[in-house]
Amino acid sequence: MEEELRDKKAQKDYYNMLDFVANAQQGIPKLCPCGSITKETVDEEDTYDYLPGKRYFICKDFENDGLHFRQPWVMAIQEEVERLKEWYHEQAKLLRECHALKDQVRMLQDQTRLRAISFTLLVLKTGYDDILISSICVSSILAFIYFALALATLCIFLRLLNSSSAPVTTNSHASNSHWLPAVATWYGSANGDGSDGGACGYGTLVDVKPLHARVGAVNPILFKNGEGCGACYKVRCLDRSICSRRAVTVIITDECPGCSKTNTHFDLSGAAFGRLAISGESGPLRNRGLIPVIYRRTACKYRGKNIAFHVNEGSTDFWLSLLVEFEDGEGDIGSMHIRQAGASEWLEMKHVWGINN
Repeated sequence: MEEELRDKKAQKDYYNMLDFVANAQQGIPKLCPCGSITKETVDEEDTYDYLPGKRYFICKDFENDGLHFRQPWVMAIQEEVERLKEWYHEQAKLLRECHALKDQVRMLQDQTRLRAISFTLLVLKTGYDDILISSICVSSILAFIYFALALATLCIFLRLLNSSSAPVTTNSHASNSHWLPAVATWYGSANGDGSDGGACGYGTLVDVKPLHARVGAVNPILFKNGEGCGACYKVRCLDRSICSRRAVTVIITDECPGCSKTNTHFDLSGAAFGRLAISGESGPLRNRGLIPVIYRRTACKYRGKNIAFHVNEGSTDFWLSLLVEFEDGEGDIGSMHIRQAGASEWLEMKHVWGINN
């Protein structure tokens, strides 16, 4: 009975979190993840960072327990400000390039006119046909250069137009700047690496560096029929009474077929789940079982490694299976090709598990 009540409470917390995110996307949130309305004023004892002139995101029931939080909303604002600053600098750089090209085009246009006048006068004075031909050739070259610069200017402006849509945000899983709601559980031993197997084929690699138990399984939403293998995500727990403010980076190495198929679900290794807690609270956090979290996609960082391949067991002279162990940086592997030594033809390998081929 107690476990059933805990599951119901976790489910309620999750749906409240969805409402909170929906409200936050429309402006200053009016609801805490617990469903309570945020208060309009700030008491003297409230010293948390705030946004001047805005509604303070503090739940009325904040002191009752640790469910009610303020940090994710403030952090989302800070990240959006940083993203807009970066976007602004990009637009300023593009505008400077446009103005520089515009000046070059104007200068070249003036030179083209002067050259055309000079050659026309020379032809009228001498009457030689070869000079007329030279005039046409030089004018054509200058006109071509003028056209090329004009085309470059157009390209810069098109880039500017395309990038002007940057402030529009979406809930795509590929976005790196916005936190999305999810739930998290854990499996395996309390401080273990979860599983030595896994649908992504990493085997025992999950317990050695650079993975070192920072792994987890996901439901079909993020597994994507295997294409989610090897993707890196930052995951943060929400309960400030027991959770650390620091996000934990996890690498997807397995699928969780028993997890929810409609809501994003992380089934983390015991070690990764424990890192979500503040010091000394890993055990109590694991005892909760299911917790609400927020997550976002992030670039994988493997110090000293850009990409590494591992020949899978069972490969022969006639059948080769490769595992892409580490893919540093952003993005996913779209395809892999292989060429036999001394041959000229590249053969595309058959896709099996996401970044594993």
